[in-house]
Amino acid sequence: MLKSLRFVLFCFVIFFYSCTEEENTTTVIVTEEILYSSSENLRLLGRIITNELIELNDHGFYISEEETFSAPIIISLGSKKGPGRFIGETDGLTNSKSYYAKAFMDVGGEIQYGNVIQLKTLAPSIKSFSPYFGAEGDDFIIKGTNFTKDTQVFFGDTQVPITSIVDESTIHLKIPPPKTVNVPIKLICQNVELEFSTLFEYKTGTYEIISVYPDPFRLADAIFYLKDGNLVLGLGNMSIFALYPRMKRFDLKSQEWFDIQYSGSNRSYGFSTENYLGGGTSNLDTLGYKINYTFFKIIGNDFEKLEDLKFISRESIAFEIKEELYVIGSLEEDFFGVRKYNPTNKTWTRITQAPAILTKSNPFFVYQNKFYVVDSDKFLWEFDPNTLFWRKVSVFPGNLGLGYGMGQVIGDKAYIGLYKRTSEFWELDMSNFSWKIKKDIPGSITEVTVAHYSYGGSIYLIRTPDRIIAGNYPMNLYKFDPDGF
Repeated sequence: MLKSLRFVLFCFVIFFYSCTEEENTTTVIVTEEILYSSSENLRLLGRIITNELIELNDHGFYISEEETFSAPIIISLGSKKGPGRFIGETDGLTNSKSYYAKAFMDVGGEIQYGNVIQLKTLAPSIKSFSPYFGAEGDDFIIKGTNFTKDTQVFFGDTQVPITSIVDESTIHLKIPPPKTVNVPIKLICQNVELEFSTLFEYKTGTYEIISVYPDPFRLADAIFYLKDGNLVLGLGNMSIFALYPRMKRFDLKSQEWFDIQYSGSNRSYGFSTENYLGGGTSNLDTLGYKINYTFFKIIGNDFEKLEDLKFISRESIAFEIKEELYVIGSLEEDFFGVRKYNPTNKTWTRITQAPAILTKSNPFFVYQNKFYVVDSDKFLWEFDPNTLFWRKVSVFPGNLGLGYGMGQVIGDKAYIGLYKRTSEFWELDMSNFSWKIKKDIPGSITEVTVAHYSYGGSIYLIRTPDRIIAGNYPMNLYKFDPDGF
C-alpha cells in the first residue's frame, strides 16, 4: 500500500511540473506513513505538495476511533509556509485498539484533509526481570515492550513506586519490603494485566543480638565448641601481649553466661571440638612461638588430661566423625598432615595428607560423615575418611576477604562465609551443591567472627570489631535464622 501511494505521489509530481505556468495551481495534503506506534504513542508523517508558495493557518493530523472522525484527537502543529513534510505525535491512546488517522491543513479558513490510514496500537508485553533474587532496597529492572505511562507494578499484592520508564521498554524501581519469600511480579498497563511465570525470591536471613560476652575483652584465636546446649568460648588471647585464661559457657535455655573451671594451661591458636581441645601456643611471641602440646578430653564442664601430642599443632583444623577425632594441618612443621585419634588405645595415626595447606583460616564443616573445607583458591573439597579420598565438589562464589571464614550445617544446608573484611554469608544446598547468598550481617565490615555454632535450626555467632580498630567494643552474640526475612 505504501509503495502504491508513493508511486501515485511520484506520478502526481511529474504531472505537476510538466504543466505550463498558465495552468491552475494545485495543492495536495497527503497522510504518508506511520513513523512510530506503541501501546499509547503515535508518530505520523504528513506531506504538503504544491507548485505555489502557500501559507497555512494550521496543519497537523486528526486521529479517531471512528472512521467518521466524529470526536477526533487533533494534533495541531500551527502555521506553516510552503510545501514539505511534517511530523505530528500524540500519546494517551489505548493499547490494542484500532484508530483512523488523516492529515489536515487550514488554507485561508478552508480545512482540507489527506487520505485516511488505519492503524492499531500495540499490546504491552513483558520479557524479563532482574534480579531474580534480591533484598529490600536493591535496584530492580523489568524489560518488555509498549509500557504505558500509567503502568503499575506489584510484588505480590504490594504496589511498588516506579522510579522511571525508559523508552517504553525498561522499568526501574526499588525492591519493596518482603511479606513472603517468593512473590509473583505483576504489571497493569491500562486495561492489560501481565504476570511473570517465574517468581521473585527475597534474600533471607535475620540476625538478632541476644547477648554480650560478659568480660570486657575482644578475644582472638580462641577455643570454642558446642556442648550439651551450651556455647563455650575462652582461652585465646585478649591482646597481642596477653593470653586469656578463662572459659565461659552460654546456656541457650536460661540465656545466661557461666564460668567454666578450667585448670589446663593457657593457649592461643589451639583446636577444639565437642569432645576435645589441645595444641596451639603457650605464648604470643611471633619471633618464636612456644608450642603447647597438652591435650584434653571434654566431659561435660570438666576436662580430662590425656597424653601430650607428639606433633606440632598451631591453627590446625579439628573435627569429629563417628566419635573419632581428626586434626588437619598446622602452620608449623607438617603443613599437610591428616591425623586421626583412636580413643580406645589413645594413639594418633597420620592417615594421609591434605591436597592444600588447610588451617583454621579455612571454613570447614562435617556433613553426613564427610568433611568439607574451602581452600584459599575457593575450591570446596570433600574428604571421605573411609576411603581417605579427597575431591573437589564445588567452588565458593563469594569473597574470601582476609581469610578466617566460618562454616556450619543445618539439615541439608551448609552456611559459609563471614571472612574478615566481608559481610557475605552463603547457603550451600548439599543435595546439588548450588549456592545462594543470604542477607549480609549487619554492623561494620571490620567485625570478625570470634566463634560460631549450630544448634536447634539456628546459627550462633560471636562477633566484634577487629582489634586493629581502637576503642572499647563488646563481643556480641548473634542468633542467625537462615529463613528469616
